[in-house]
Amino acid sequence: MSFSLQIYKKKRLELLQILDQYRLVLEEMEEEVEQEKVLDRKVQITEDHFQIVVVGEFSRGKSTFINSLLGKRLLPSSPSPTTAILNIINYQRNPSITLHYRDEQTPPKRVTEEEFARLVAPKEPIIGDDRSEREFSEKNHYLQTIRNAEIGHPLSFCEEGIQIIDTPGTNDLDPKREQITNEIIPRSDAAILLLSATKILSASELDFLRNRLIDNDLHKIFVVINYMDKLKTEEDRQKVIAYARENLRGVMNDPKIFMVSAREALNARRTANGETIMSQGKPAVIWDLEKTGVPELERALAHFLQNERGAVKLKKPIKQLSKSIDSVLEKRLAFERASLTHQLEDLEAKVQSFGPRIQKVKESGQEAISKILQELKKKEDELSRWYDKELQAIYSNVLTIFDNNRNRSKEDIKSRIENALGPMERELHQEKKEKIKETMKQVVETMSRSVNEEWIKLDQGIHSFWDVEGSEDHETSVTALALEDELPAYSIFEEIYEELDQSWERSTSKFAKAAIIAGFTLTAIANGVTAILSYGFNWLFGDDGKTRLRNQLDEQYRTLRKEKLTTFRSEWKGISSTLKQEYEHTIQQHLKQIELQLRQIRENARLSEADIQLKLEILHRREIKIKDIKNKLSALYLELDAQNQKMEITS
Repeated sequence: MSFSLQIYKKKRLELLQILDQYRLVLEEMEEEVEQEKVLDRKVQITEDHFQIVVVGEFSRGKSTFINSLLGKRLLPSSPSPTTAILNIINYQRNPSITLHYRDEQTPPKRVTEEEFARLVAPKEPIIGDDRSEREFSEKNHYLQTIRNAEIGHPLSFCEEGIQIIDTPGTNDLDPKREQITNEIIPRSDAAILLLSATKILSASELDFLRNRLIDNDLHKIFVVINYMDKLKTEEDRQKVIAYARENLRGVMNDPKIFMVSAREALNARRTANGETIMSQGKPAVIWDLEKTGVPELERALAHFLQNERGAVKLKKPIKQLSKSIDSVLEKRLAFERASLTHQLEDLEAKVQSFGPRIQKVKESGQEAISKILQELKKKEDELSRWYDKELQAIYSNVLTIFDNNRNRSKEDIKSRIENALGPMERELHQEKKEKIKETMKQVVETMSRSVNEEWIKLDQGIHSFWDVEGSEDHETSVTALALEDELPAYSIFEEIYEELDQSWERSTSKFAKAAIIAGFTLTAIANGVTAILSYGFNWLFGDDGKTRLRNQLDEQYRTLRKEKLTTFRSEWKGISSTLKQEYEHTIQQHLKQIELQLRQIRENARLSEADIQLKLEILHRREIKIKDIKNKLSALYLELDAQNQKMEITS
């Protein structure tokens, strides 16, 4: 098989084994909070897929290309546009196709392959024919109620931990372009832009790259030119590749370009699986798979995913685990050793004195979450007004462009609008994303000062048990920590801030899941701006017709603006709900840790001298184990870092 992720799988297995070793030590220590974090990270690592998103305009052979990777005619394909909905393809032992709807009240629906094959883009209506226009509108409306199709199949390509996202075909001014470039591609690990060898790099395809994608996304783009089989000679193929490379140079730095014949690759794989491919009533001539160009692309994809994206995926949990280990070594083990080697007078009274402080942290936490939710509601309204104003400005600008160019050709008007609209929408999305993240972090930080200070006093008080031994005024030494300028610059909500930062970049982020669901509500527009500018021009005559078209565009942008505001509010509510859960869980985890330490103080105070020595020996062995685990993590991190750097040098 030309596509293999064995190197990544080996490194991932190594990391999972280290996690298991660490979890066993934590289990011995009854360290429930850190155990929970380790198990959570293990699940994330195990379930984390490599997402490959395939994008392209209509008639680029996208469905056939994906089928060629899968080795099976799973997606319906034809010369006319087919993919009308977002398809997510996963490995699944028992085949199934499930439709998920935009309305969360509508339950998912299992469909047969035959039913799924009928969910193709409707043919353009015959303008003026009421029946044709009605059928087009009804089918289009139903398709837009579908959020995505989830396709599970026992596919060897996906068994390697790959998830393929098959996006609807898009041309210029289609609202789906914005969803693909702002939501789907940033969270993917690699993106394949499918072009046609017979119509290489249309103006709208160049506009898509130039106006819609940011620099962070361009490096993950694989440019794949389909229909190699329609070019007669090798010289013709080289000319097409050279043309693409020359025209992409101003947009992408050293683009990754591949030429393939998806149809021939699919035929080769179907034949290898025992099928007989017929052509004009007789067995077809089957190409050698290697000559189709698909295996070369697959090897390059595997190399990129393993050495760049894979390294990034594994390095993050290693960093998180290293922090956990440092905390266990510096706080947990050191604390337990101190509790075994120091004696305290009035121990029970001092332990019980922490009861009111724990209660105060709980109360401060409840008060803080209430204030956070109130403030987030205010900020939602405030940011919604800002967002609506920005959308109005963008669409007003677009209509002005139409007014200033109404005497030009249809293609010229579309190009001018896209060249202006793309960068404006991209910049607004980036600004919206930053405002959501920073606003939420600021609200949490501002409303959590009290609970954070109470926690720090509590934590410092616990760890100053041994430092203040013999002090005449224990309470004074702890209370002194309440002075704000003496408190360390530390927040118990740092992990929440980190997760928020990753919301739009990692599909496995807890906040991302809420944002992704909200993002799928976009693009449910009746016919779309593209439809208006495509078939609308077929009946457009004179100034009166252009005025009607201008009014239609205005109405369409009003609808789009409303939908984007709905999406924004849904996104905000989803992230806010997740924030509340994570906030409460964080406080619970920290208090559980304090309660464990207090229980440990009591238990250790009752031990005999022999038991204390035995426990100190156990502590010493655990410390050696944990340091050994940290060394293994450090070694693995360095290996992954070296892989990453090598990839950057060679790419």
